[in-house]
Amino acid sequence: MPPEPRGRLIAYVQMKRTVGRVTGVGRFVGSAPVEMARAGWDVRLICARDQWTADSPLSALNQTILPWNARTLEWGGALLGRPCVDEHAAGADWLWNPADSFVAVKNVRVAVTAHTGDWLEDDLPWSHEPRYARLRCRWNLYYRAVRRRRARILAVSEFLRGRLLERLNLPAEEVRVVGHGVESAFFSAPECPTPEHIQRHVPYVLIAGGLSSYKGGDRALAVATKMPDRTFVALGDEPPAGPIPPNVICLGYVSVHEHLPAWYAGALAVLVLSRYETFGLSAAEAMAAGVPVLVSSAGALPEVVADGGIVVQGDQPDEIVAELDNLTRHPEQRAALIARARTRAHEFRWSSTAYKIGSALGN
Repeated sequence: MPPEPRGRLIAYVQMKRTVGRVTGVGRFVGSAPVEMARAGWDVRLICARDQWTADSPLSALNQTILPWNARTLEWGGALLGRPCVDEHAAGADWLWNPADSFVAVKNVRVAVTAHTGDWLEDDLPWSHEPRYARLRCRWNLYYRAVRRRRARILAVSEFLRGRLLERLNLPAEEVRVVGHGVESAFFSAPECPTPEHIQRHVPYVLIAGGLSSYKGGDRALAVATKMPDRTFVALGDEPPAGPIPPNVICLGYVSVHEHLPAWYAGALAVLVLSRYETFGLSAAEAMAAGVPVLVSSAGALPEVVADGGIVVQGDQPDEIVAELDNLTRHPEQRAALIARARTRAHEFRWSSTAYKIGSALGN
């Protein structure tokens, strides 16, 4: 007979977030339930009718398409406590929301994964934009429902956990840390041949996350301007936060299946100079790919890299230029940093994330 499952999870998933141009949250939604099933949990999915797609990496899991759309399920669940999905969660130990979402259920314990946090802040350059007033309203309603249901919150970093506890009236014992996961393709990238279309740009510095102000694109462009003889390759398709110098190649959006790990592995170093991060997936990916990563001191980035990366002041381009020059002049120091980075990156394998989720839901 097959062994008893470690627990029974009903996961409410937005499947369309896992296809096309997938964000870090979408990759979490597409990977974490699958990894929980591999870890021995009985995982069943429920999905709003307008969020279901057969192309999702979640399609192999047992799934039920609900008769409501996502807006009705999530807003109705948070504001009114209905529609209620108890009949679809019968026998489960938990109803788990891998993304920042909430659906109503009465007779099953609820867990939500918290990814988002910039709406909590009032001192970021964009904090007083009108759209953030709307976001604060939305998230306050969401966390009001979370508190009312006494849901367990799985924050993706200690930083985010601390901000949630400091700014919201949440019970500390119900807020746990799980971390994000990195696909195995990044860990194997250093041993794989570099594709020719990437090889011809080596050596280059990779700008991860895009060139928007949020992601520190203007900071990275300032560094590139000071190093005109060095090629920089920028990922992401958001509008740049400043003029693009001639030594910067903009790739746009690149998926994991389109040689994204190889672009990391081929770099001299990776820059992640964001102004705010509640995790910092690009930094974890760089470490897994065996590349030195320079991160700003914002949010969870120093926590994620620990001793496996270099923490810099994002608004000090001369400091960043000096660090990049040092990596070029001292290959032995670069090699030692890479070794520490790859050790640190093992904390972010999907199997580790699943273990932490299971531990957080175990009591």
